[in-house]
Amino acid sequence: MVTRGNRPIAEIRPARRRTGRNLRAALSETVPPDERFEKDVADAVAY
Repeated sequence: MVTRGNRPIAEIRPARRRTGRNLRAALSETVPPDERFEKDVADAVAY
């Protein structure tokens, strides 16, 4: 436990292992990017 002024502000512990399944679950409810997004990314990369 990390404290500041005797108040807990953070915990230090081992990181939880993440898997592809976690990512798929997190992305399952997102809307896929539209064509404009693809163009914006391409324009940004070209810049």
